[in-house]
Amino acid sequence: MSTPISLPPDLDRLLFQELGAFHQPRNEVFGLVAADGDEIRRYNGTYLPRTWAESYQVFSQLLRIPGVRAVLASRQAIQVLDVGSGSGGQLLGLLDALQANGLGSIPVNVDLIEGNPHAIETMKALWSRYPRGNRGTIRVAHTRLPETRAEFIPSLDRTIRAFRREPYDLVLSFKFLIEVYGIIGKDASSGLYNDFAKVLGTHLAPKGLLLLLDLTAKPHPNDGTWMGTTLPRETNLLSDTDLSVLLPHPCRRYAASCNTSCYQEVHYPVVVSSIGSSTEAVVWRALAHAPYIDQLASGLPSRLCHQVSFGQYPATCKRTRCSLPAPSAFEV
Repeated sequence: MSTPISLPPDLDRLLFQELGAFHQPRNEVFGLVAADGDEIRRYNGTYLPRTWAESYQVFSQLLRIPGVRAVLASRQAIQVLDVGSGSGGQLLGLLDALQANGLGSIPVNVDLIEGNPHAIETMKALWSRYPRGNRGTIRVAHTRLPETRAEFIPSLDRTIRAFRREPYDLVLSFKFLIEVYGIIGKDASSGLYNDFAKVLGTHLAPKGLLLLLDLTAKPHPNDGTWMGTTLPRETNLLSDTDLSVLLPHPCRRYAASCNTSCYQEVHYPVVVSSIGSSTEAVVWRALAHAPYIDQLASGLPSRLCHQVSFGQYPATCKRTRCSLPAPSAFEV
C-alpha cells in the first residue's frame, strides 16, 4: 500500500460543504449509471476522493518519465478524452499532478462521455470552481452507450468521432468497464477490454497515453470474473494494434509471457478531513503506441518496480514488487 495522501483542503470543502457529499461505503460495486440525489452525493463523498488519489498517484508516476513530461510540456494545450467520466475525480487528479510537476499553466481541454446527468452536473461544478490547473474547454457527450456487446464498441467510436478533436494526448477511463461488464454480462463481454483499448487507441495521438483503471472486484457478486485478472490479461496481449504496455514496468517487459494467473491490486489511500483514511483495490495499465514507447526507452528505469498491495504473477514476472515513494505534494 502506498503512503496516504490528503485530499486537497479546497476539494474537501467543495465536496462536503458546498456540494453536500457524504461518506457511506458499501461492499458492492457502485452503479453510477442510474444514480441520482443522495446516491450521487454518497458517490461524491465516498468514491470521488479515492479516484482523485488514484489519478494523482498514477499520473505522477507517468510524469516522472522524462520523455512523457517533455511531450506534454511542448503542447500549447493538452487534449484529453475521458470515457465514463462520472463526477470527474480523475480529471481533478490529473490537474493536480500536472501542477505538481510544473505543467499547471498549460490549458487542459477535455471531451468527456457520461450517461448520468447528475454526475455531469457535479463535474461541471467542480471544473468551474477548481483553483488549480489551467482549465480549458470541457465538452460533454451525454449519452448512455448501448447495452449490447455488438453495438457498444461501434457506438463508442461514433461518439468520439463526433467531438472532432482527435487525436488526443491523453485518453482515460476509470472504473467504467466494470459497470459495462456487469450490464452486458460475463460471457458476452469476453474480450471487451481488448476491444475497448483498441478503439480508444485509434483516437490517441502518436505520442499520447491511454490510461485504464478499474476496480479489482467482480461486476456482480455471483460473477466469477475478477477485474484484477481481466484487465491485465486483455490489455497485456493486445492484437491487431501497435498499442503496448508502458506502465507498470514489469508488464512492459513481460506482457507477452503473461497468462490468466496474473492478478494485481493496488491501494492508493486518501485522507479525508471528516473520515480519515479511505481506500479501495484497483488495477491499472498505461498504454501507448509502440514507436513512442521505443522513444521513451532510454528514460525508463532499469529497476522493474511496480508498487502493489497484493498480486499473483507468472513466474517470468519474478515478483517484481517494491516500495516507491509517494509524490511529495499533498503527502501526509
